[in-house]
Amino acid sequence: MKRDMDLIRRCLIEVEENATHSPKPFEVVIEGVGRQLVFYHLKLLLDQGYIKGLSFDTKDGVGVYPTELTWEGHELLDSIRSEKVWSKIKAKIKEEGGDWTVNVLKGLGTKIIEQQLSL
Repeated sequence: MKRDMDLIRRCLIEVEENATHSPKPFEVVIEGVGRQLVFYHLKLLLDQGYIKGLSFDTKDGVGVYPTELTWEGHELLDSIRSEKVWSKIKAKIKEEGGDWTVNVLKGLGTKIIEQQLSL
């Protein structure tokens, strides 16, 4: 399965929006995206420490019910949350014809936000 950075971003947004003050596991449902694909991307986020949650085996693979974002998860999401920033990141990556890593995403997002904040 290939990693989809748009889906990574959507998963982070969903986890942030659905987390409660008393962390309880919940299912992330993203319209138009299969359950196993969402689980796969949540597992990537869980393995890298961007979210907390429960991981379990299913007959189709792995399942993940997140509970909350970690500090790093909030940092990553804050750097790519804005649609305007996200569009600029994607345009820059497409222009350069390269692949994107989470570090590239976070770095470009932070750089764009800093440029927007410059007076």
